Amino acid sequence: AEARAHLECRVVETVAAGNGTIVVGEVTHISVDPSVWRDGRVDPELLDPVCRLAGTRYARLGEVFQLPRPSWERDVRGTAPGEALPRLEA
Repeated sequence: AEARAHLECRVVETVAAGNGTIVVGEVTHISVDPSVWRDGRVDPELLDPVCRLAGTRYARLGEVFQLPRPSWERDVRGTAPGEALPRLEA
């Protein structure tokens, strides 16, 4: 099956990390199948993405739900480094 959305990138930097490599890239092109587009955005339920876990293991997205996005002013400013942020409720 062909991906319904993909990013083309150029390699900016590679960083050795333990027994692996972190690849930092710059997105140069985005392609999205119109069938997954709704109201000017990619709809994750229409996209039905496959998620890479580790090794040969993959998963489907499953249930989709919404949480409010954290706000710097409301949730972060004034917290000490390493201090836990308040939990956001669904």
